[in-house]
Amino acid sequence: MAIGYTQAWISARIGQSGRALQLGDAYVTAAHAAAIEQLVEAYATIPGPSRRVRNTAAARGWTADLLWPADSDSADDGGIDEIAVERAMNGDPVRLDNAERAEAARRLLAAGLLPSQIAQRLRLSGRTARALIDALEEEAA
Repeated sequence: MAIGYTQAWISARIGQSGRALQLGDAYVTAAHAAAIEQLVEAYATIPGPSRRVRNTAAARGWTADLLWPADSDSADDGGIDEIAVERAMNGDPVRLDNAERAEAARRLLAAGLLPSQIAQRLRLSGRTARALIDALEEEAA
């Protein structure tokens, strides 16, 4: 659930009711464990569609960090969440930190988008987008 998948979504993928995933259940069958393991392998690096679930997980301190491969190079990229940046560049509603927002704007600017288009894609006000682009241009100079 930490990266945005609801119990209903997970349950539907393994052919169970949402109740089957609650912690109060006495046991998990080998088949269900294998099905969940396959889901984790397939979706561990893909943020789920539920912002509510992600926010709840974050508020409760649940993390998806353990789902990332140990040899991940995410520490080498300054902490940029590439998936979030790509989704934001496509206009998806994604929460970005300042570094990720700047990276998305830099890439869109390099692709030839106008400030107004960048603002729309990143869901920023025109003023915020202009300030971000000005800072990027000043940094490049």
